[in-house]
Amino acid sequence: MKKEGLIACAVSSVPRSLNCHHSWPAPRGFFERDLEWLQQVRSRKGLGPEAAEQAAVHMVATLEGAMILARAMGDAALFDAAAAGLS
Repeated sequence: MKKEGLIACAVSSVPRSLNCHHSWPAPRGFFERDLEWLQQVRSRKGLGPEAAEQAAVHMVATLEGAMILARAMGDAALFDAAAAGLS
């Protein structure tokens, strides 16, 4: 697990004055790179640009949510179950 992903899940608890993309370049850059890479992967598998973007966002959101849930519940199997549903 990358620390940028962990930082990103805490952004909502940061005061609004600090919670913008300029104050949090590491998480934003991390997600921008991940989304771009996943979009390229999905495009190579034959998805159009809009569908590739939607698939990338879905995958990242699922994994990030699963990471938070698994940590909160103390059960890594919850992450594995969510990840297994992705293709």
